Amino acid sequence: MLYTIVRSLFRITSRFYFRSLQVNGIENIPEEGPVFFVANHPGVFLDPIVIGTVVKRPLFFLAKGILFRSKFSRWLLPKFHIIPIYRSYETPDQAGKNKEIFALCHRHLEKNGCILAFPEGISLTERRIKKIQTETSRICLGAEAENDFKLNVKIVVICLNFSDPHSFQRDLFIKIDKPVHVCDYKDEYNQDAFRAAHALTDEIRRRLESQVVAIKDAASDEVVTQIELIYKSQLLEDLGHSPKKMQNDFKTTKAISESVHYFFGKRSSAC
Repeated sequence: MLYTIVRSLFRITSRFYFRSLQVNGIENIPEEGPVFFVANHPGVFLDPIVIGTVVKRPLFFLAKGILFRSKFSRWLLPKFHIIPIYRSYETPDQAGKNKEIFALCHRHLEKNGCILAFPEGISLTERRIKKIQTETSRICLGAEAENDFKLNVKIVVICLNFSDPHSFQRDLFIKIDKPVHVCDYKDEYNQDAFRAAHALTDEIRRRLESQVVAIKDAASDEVVTQIELIYKSQLLEDLGHSPKKMQNDFKTTKAISESVHYFFGKRSSAC
């Protein structure tokens, strides 16, 4: 009940918070069946709120176990559909609880529920993808294995691209990718569960990196930013793209970043 009320409020306030919010690929969200959503995490607390308002289906959220340390948070957070996930490098004394957390997620998926996780395990306002954790793959493969790979769990990758994650009235372009069918990994899982989890995690990472502006280091980011400031508007005009359509803006920035990475790569090889 509390989750439904808060989500409705955020749907209204997001219209004022963002100067522009555009979504591409909303048709890729399955209307029924178990879905595990994964997303990059550039906007800190904003990310689950935004996704919770874009996705019409009720969501449960995986969050850091350290948020559940107090009695009050352990009482309040579940009311917002938040489920703890314990990582050994954050809460080594609690990592053993993940077995029951995974089982809880399995039961939720078996009931055709939806879960959202940020597999980078950390929120960064930098334009890059951190190392992807394997929890999502392990949960989805585990749920399918318990149901003879007939559950039909789908993983949907959601990519958030902020024009500026630090300011009010910024622009946000959301790209939703086509679902990954977890059952496609059945044979690999039956041969080697560890290898299957890493193969599925690699696919998640590939899809995230293909739909966000992922810049490798601070030096490259500075060059991309300067090119954007000087040439981006002219590039959009030369290509005949409307600056109001954020997909065009995103593609232009991504092309700039790829060109910068190519240049630095050629320069390094020449040295």
